[in-house]
Amino acid sequence: MGVPAGLLAQLKESEDFVGEYYNDKKDGTGTKTIGYGFTAMILDGKDGRPNFNDYPNGMTKAQADEILEKHVLPVYIKEVKRNVKNWDSLNDAQQSSLVDLNYRNGLGTMRSSGIFDLVNKSDWKGVSKVITSGTFSKVKGVTVKKGDGYDGIIKRNDHNASAFGGGTKKDIQF
Repeated sequence: MGVPAGLLAQLKESEDFVGEYYNDKKDGTGTKTIGYGFTAMILDGKDGRPNFNDYPNGMTKAQADEILEKHVLPVYIKEVKRNVKNWDSLNDAQQSSLVDLNYRNGLGTMRSSGIFDLVNKSDWKGVSKVITSGTFSKVKGVTVKKGDGYDGIIKRNDHNASAFGGGTKKDIQF
């Protein structure tokens, strides 16, 4: 299963690369992270993925690129495909948006948000609304607003919503 080049570029831009371990304060919890937002949950040693603690001296960008493309994103794509009955009818931007949301928020949040039901009904207006004003726009249960330090989340959600006709961008490319 290939990873769309646009999805890869979008995730790399959104996540930024950091070669040393750091505590990600933007997630609201200060989770220990490395690479492109890799946490111990992502690098769990399963299905050929490396273990989070395999990089005591840091990670190179080349290592992170390979991990993202070959070991991490295929898992997230597979998870979304299992929950979206009409996957093959979605365009690349819509598929990429759903995988990006899964990568940032997790499958449990995706399911509880109702986004899969909306996608399966082709309710694009509902999908856009959930992305920009629902669960995906919250940190620690509080809806983020421009200027409060979470503008990246707002921009990313707006970008993802535009794949379904929402957000503010008219043309979207992943």
